[in-house]
Amino acid sequence: MSSRYNQIVFIFTLLSSMLFAQFYTVDLESTGNSQLTIFSDSITGLEVGDEIGIFDIDAITNYNDCSNQIGELLVGAGVWDGSQLNLVSIGSADLCAFGGVQLAGFVEGNSVVVKVWRDSEQMEYGTELAWGTGAGNFGDIIQSIDEIVLTDPNACEDDDAAVAAFGGCAGAVAALGCDFVFAGAPISDWCPESCDACPDEPVLGCMDPDACNYDVEATQDDGSCEESDCLGECGGSAYEVTLCEDTDGDGLGNPGSETTECVEGGRDVADGCDLPVDNILLNSDGSVVYHASSDIGGFQFDVEGATINSASGG
Repeated sequence: MSSRYNQIVFIFTLLSSMLFAQFYTVDLESTGNSQLTIFSDSITGLEVGDEIGIFDIDAITNYNDCSNQIGELLVGAGVWDGSQLNLVSIGSADLCAFGGVQLAGFVEGNSVVVKVWRDSEQMEYGTELAWGTGAGNFGDIIQSIDEIVLTDPNACEDDDAAVAAFGGCAGAVAALGCDFVFAGAPISDWCPESCDACPDEPVLGCMDPDACNYDVEATQDDGSCEESDCLGECGGSAYEVTLCEDTDGDGLGNPGSETTECVEGGRDVADGCDLPVDNILLNSDGSVVYHASSDIGGFQFDVEGATINSASGG
């Protein structure tokens, strides 16, 4: 019973882990400080399977010392399944003034930043958030998000509002130039279009040089890499099988008569001679064929997602 129980627990744990976030993995120790953020089921801007990462841009990133390192930090994560999602972020602790240490996490009062990884597009998005409850800062007593709009992380636009004192980007660039630091950042950061500082857009494609569809121009892998099949078709479904004669019709084949053949994918195998030695195959029509190197008394296997209509044989 114990062995069977362990197998069940292992399978359950494995399946459960597949439901957890993969792109965003929070690697923080619990500090006793946390923030609950509720993602409402009214959200329409997400797809089932989208991964959500909660970030603090100016978090405490050091741990178990008083070095006071500040930077962007992932503090919470989860996977959207279409229903209300409650995510808990880990907050920092700073006990250095009392002879203690700092623990990594968000800093109360900082803005909550949400990013979304869409696996179907292999793309990370920024977001614009519509807050239903709370101000959108870490430390809100109650915090909920009613809607999310994904934003292109590669978008490059001037922020005229940031340099409104100069009449917008055109005036700021004309008066100060692109390298002048204003409000803690160069003018080129506020006005990338006017300063011709927009980053190059990524070129999606296969970046594996061993793949048959390798794209030398690609700068971001899109998961499209393929291998050539035995017929030389890139991404084709043909495969090699070992064929043999079976003069007595026992399904075991004649030793020494094996030949290798490249066949189209999806082909049903007529009998055991179409299989490599010591292999068994369930055809699409439900028939079972096998090729064994010695006599066998029988076999047993499990088939899921099928209905048995009839059975015959010993």
